[in-house]
Amino acid sequence: MPIIKLIEIKNFRGIRELQWAPTPGINCLVGPGDSGKSTILTAIDFCLTARRHLQFSDSDFFNADVNQEIFIQVTIGNLTDALQPRKLSWTCPSVLFSACPARRDDAA
Repeated sequence: MPIIKLIEIKNFRGIRELQWAPTPGINCLVGPGDSGKSTILTAIDFCLTARRHLQFSDSDFFNADVNQEIFIQVTIGNLTDALQPRKLSWTCPSVLFSACPARRDDAA
């Protein structure tokens, strides 16, 4: 079963910087209001939900500092064969393009 191995968030809403490796199984986000629980779930949603584009407002930037880039990355592990990226290659006029899958990580 696929699992979230690592969540990295920088300069998104109330989170200046977060690196979190959830433990296997069920994880609970517990804390007082306005402590970032919903922001973490929104960041995961942004990464894992198919969208054509995302819109951000000034309030989505940490301390409304639009000069600091928002960074959200979710690393997924234990992918089934059906979800593994495939090597793609095709030829365009005199140019070869190639996209290779990331290294498979079945150990963890």
